[in-house]
Amino acid sequence: MPPQQDDMSRLAFFASFVTAACVTAPQPAGEEFVWACPSGTFTTRFDHSYTTALVFTDTAEYRLFPRSAAAGMRFGDGDIEFWENLRGAQLTGAPGGDLLDCELEEE
Repeated sequence: MPPQQDDMSRLAFFASFVTAACVTAPQPAGEEFVWACPSGTFTTRFDHSYTTALVFTDTAEYRLFPRSAAAGMRFGDGDIEFWENLRGAQLTGAPGGDLLDCELEEE
């Protein structure tokens, strides 16, 4: 017996819901990087498509988004900015002061 129109509509609705859920689901976190600065340390973690940077300091966690950069990678949220270029980095705008002249810690 062929499927009824109602059954097909339900199936199409369910399939679109499942597809939307798959597309919008957050991607698992990728590799972590630890940055050593003269005035402290912080850690960055990126999703696999580099559309979000999670930045962890001793006192807070920030979710930052890509910004244009002439070189390297730059992420921000309007107040806080992480910028990385050639194994060096800085975190600016965070409460507690800027972390400048940071170098990637080797494992």
